Amino acid sequence: RKRWGLFSFGHRDDEDGEHKHELRDEQLLPDVIANGSLLHEHIQQALNELSPVFREAIVLYEIEEKSYEEICEITGQNMGTVKSRLNRARAKLQALLRDVVDE
Repeated sequence: RKRWGLFSFGHRDDEDGEHKHELRDEQLLPDVIANGSLLHEHIQQALNELSPVFREAIVLYEIEEKSYEEICEITGQNMGTVKSRLNRARAKLQALLRDVVDE
């Protein structure tokens, strides 16, 4: 027996009368790519404005996806220092990127 899906694709007939499914990848639209590139530039600029210790912590955690424990081992800092630096780095990035996000 035929089961109904949760959603339907719109059908469009081609020249042969057969149905074509048209899926559009919104991520590849030029304006989406341009906005993503611009956001990437703003984030990179904001990261460069952080002090080296804050930048190191945020890059290790958010970009390289290291755990708190791994960051402690890499930096030689204790857990409290790592968490504090991450918190302060996030606050600084939020302040630096506030205008970009509001656009």
